[in-house]
Amino acid sequence: MSTSPGSDLTWRVETADEHAEVPAALPARLRDAVTAAPGLDCVGFFDQDDFVYGLNRLSGAGRWEALLRLGVHLAVAWRGLDRDLQPLRTGRLIRTVLDAEAGAVFCETVRPGRHVIGTVASATSAADRERADAALTTVVDHLRTADRLPTQNPGAFTDEGPEIPSTAERVLHTTGPSDLLAPLLPAIRLDGLHAIAYYTRGTQLATADCFDSPHLAQFHHLATPTDRRALYTTLGHDLAALATHLNQATAEALGGPLHRIVLDVQQGAIYYRRLPRQHYLVGLTLDQTQVRQADHQMHALAHHLSTTPA
Repeated sequence: MSTSPGSDLTWRVETADEHAEVPAALPARLRDAVTAAPGLDCVGFFDQDDFVYGLNRLSGAGRWEALLRLGVHLAVAWRGLDRDLQPLRTGRLIRTVLDAEAGAVFCETVRPGRHVIGTVASATSAADRERADAALTTVVDHLRTADRLPTQNPGAFTDEGPEIPSTAERVLHTTGPSDLLAPLLPAIRLDGLHAIAYYTRGTQLATADCFDSPHLAQFHHLATPTDRRALYTTLGHDLAALATHLNQATAEALGGPLHRIVLDVQQGAIYYRRLPRQHYLVGLTLDQTQVRQADHQMHALAHHLSTTPA
């Protein structure tokens, strides 16, 4: 089959075996995804860590096999990541993005144990990568509907939330020297990034957050701002090790070091951005409707810090 009339890119159906139990709507939904997002190289459905069904347009079996192994690895790794994020009191992990110079992989969770995973190549633009990400979340929403489950709004592609009142006050809490804080503070917003930490080799250099803002009080029922700062400081240290581990897992399939990780949970998301000279940023939002906006803000800040002379 082909993605569109006149396309010379042939998609091949991949299945685990002829007896695999494939959700009835899945083949049509995956075809819709690759039509909506031409940058996708392959998409696959995994159930209980096992590959079940997918579409593939990669030339040569080697790359597909590498991506298949990566998909299984991510499906297995999801359990550990989900467990590690539970102390944050922000719900289960629903979407993971691993972005490298040579490609990106998106792991979208239908429900625990069931995932839709897709990849794009290095030539794909940032806009096309986001389009691929959004197409996969649409597949997940349809599969959840079939299971009588509501949308979790992964990636905030379907609901960007209400406008923040102009009277809402941003109350800042900071640590670190003023010269390091200067580029971080403008990125802290009630309608996006709620916290940012700047690290080098696992050592925290500066932090800024607006957890104490009255507008965010609704997000602190299960953890106080003080609790959150301690939890996210621990997570920030751990993300350097996680990035190294995931680099090893993705090297064969994607190539090149990861420069972006998104851990999208039911209430917001955590972001990792690699910077030059062994520095990195960790950002987060507590608002699920602002996950996409906060991701764009992280990109802008990382670009600024990467292109500004030290």
